[in-house]
Amino acid sequence: MSTKAESSKLQRKGPTMRQLRCQQLMMGMEQPARLHEIAERSHISYHEARLRLPELKREGLVESERARVYWLTPKGKRLLEKLRTVAAEKPDPDSLQQRLWNALRQPPQRHSIFHLLTMAVRADDPDAANRSRAWFKQLESAGIVALLPGNANFPDRWLLLDDLGVHAPSWRDRLGVLFDWNSGRALQLEGLP
Repeated sequence: MSTKAESSKLQRKGPTMRQLRCQQLMMGMEQPARLHEIAERSHISYHEARLRLPELKREGLVESERARVYWLTPKGKRLLEKLRTVAAEKPDPDSLQQRLWNALRQPPQRHSIFHLLTMAVRADDPDAANRSRAWFKQLESAGIVALLPGNANFPDRWLLLDDLGVHAPSWRDRLGVLFDWNSGRALQLEGLP
C-alpha cells in the first residue's frame, strides 16, 4: 500500500481478490519450486500464478532465478508464518456464528433470520441480531448463502448454497478475510475492488 488512506480502506473492506490469490500462492511456496509446481500446490491455475508471482516479487516477498525457480524472501517467510498462525487457530465451538451455522445446516437448509436467531441466540449474546445480519451478508458475498425474498405470508429466508463442513466460516481481523476453518483457506468475497 502506498498511502495510509489506501491502507485503512483495505483494513475496512478486507483484501482484494488479487491479494487473496497472492496469499494462497505463498502458501504453496514452502520450498523453492518452479511455477507449475507452485500453482499445483496452491490450487491456483498456472495462468493466475504467472500473473501474481511478479507482484509478490515487486513487493519483496519472493525471489527467482532465470530458470523460473521461485522462493520466499525472509519478508515473505514472516508473512507466511503469520498466515499459518491464523490458519492454525481453532474456531470457537460455542460462538454465535457456530451456533447459527449449526442451525442453518439443519434440514431444509433454508430458514428465516427469526428462526435462526431463535435456535442459536442466548441471553448473553450482545447485539446478536445485528452481528448475525452482518455475518450472513459476508456469507452471501462469498456465495455460501442466498437470501430468498419473502412475501406477505412468509418472511425472507436464508438458503444454504454451499455447506462447507462442520465449522462455521468466520471473519479473521488479522488477515481481513472470511476464513473457512474446514479447508484452511480464505474465501473470496464478491464486490471487493
